Amino acid sequence: MQSTIPASDEALLAHGRETARGIGLDIPESCAPGVVINLKTLQQHIDRLMALDLSESVEPAPVFRP
Repeated sequence: MQSTIPASDEALLAHGRETARGIGLDIPESCAPGVVINLKTLQQHIDRLMALDLSESVEPAPVFRP
């Protein structure tokens, strides 16, 4: 499965800043390294979820029960 976010840290931060601007937020330079780390972590989680092979017969649960 291909990543949905840019691969380089610079491109990743630019993507994060563009997304943040879209909802009226600014990412200060001091927060940039943390943003990059968090976006990489989120992408790893996304990749794992997207790799799940679910058949068409699997239906979502009507109520979440932990």
